[in-house]
Amino acid sequence: MPSEFLVLECKAEGCVAEFYLNDVPVIRRGPELGKSFAGPIHQYLVDGVNELAVVIEPGETPSIAITGGEDAGRTRRTLQGASIWAKLARYPRGSATGGPDGVELLRVEWKSDAGGDARAWAFPRVVDGRVDLGPLKGRWAWQDAETLDLDEDEVGDLTFRLETLQESLENGDPEPFLALTGVRLDEFSRAYGNPPRDKIRQVRMAVQELSAEPAWGVEPVDPDRFDLRLCGRNRLVQCIAKDWDPILRAKPDAEGGQVTWELFFSRIGGEWKVTR
Repeated sequence: MPSEFLVLECKAEGCVAEFYLNDVPVIRRGPELGKSFAGPIHQYLVDGVNELAVVIEPGETPSIAITGGEDAGRTRRTLQGASIWAKLARYPRGSATGGPDGVELLRVEWKSDAGGDARAWAFPRVVDGRVDLGPLKGRWAWQDAETLDLDEDEVGDLTFRLETLQESLENGDPEPFLALTGVRLDEFSRAYGNPPRDKIRQVRMAVQELSAEPAWGVEPVDPDRFDLRLCGRNRLVQCIAKDWDPILRAKPDAEGGQVTWELFFSRIGGEWKVTR
């Protein structure tokens, strides 16, 4: 267990914003998504210089979040009273996020009424900042993975692997999931100083418990819903759908709740692995 934690704190008021660390999307916030977020993010940080970026009023689907799309592109609009802020902070173990023990390391912010006057801004809009955090947890596997194009062959490969995971989770078999996500499990354990076997045991128990539910099922993998997007300097593919939820998801339960599995794939030595 680390003696201190590096935490992302962020908030979006009057607008939707997507928050990124080192070109990897972390979370969206906004009026219908929850305004605030605060949590440890060791697994997103790299040794040396780190970039914190916010996309304000992103495009309609994940793949055009930053560009706004070829047809619509960026558009000028006036947002009254909208604002975002995000910061990286260091907290000693046992302290409360947002409390007085935090040390701010980097902050980015934006207000629609900058200078007190409403004005038209071009959206999507990106604000960012950088900070050198020195040595942290060493290099992650995705940093040295192959660069990707998301061509037809790559999409076909990812579809096959998602179908494999869907079938295994549907049947309550965690082993194919563990085989594809082993790199991520190992690196999350390194990020937070936990034994890898703890995460493996948790995954096995979770899959077995979920699949024992009478109404358990995993939604079929439907390529028509895909909105795969490259990130992490084109070394990661986020397996996300057009509705902004992960592609791999369970069928809704009686209360409408739904388990989802967020997956970022990399290709390492020609093999696809879940690395984030």
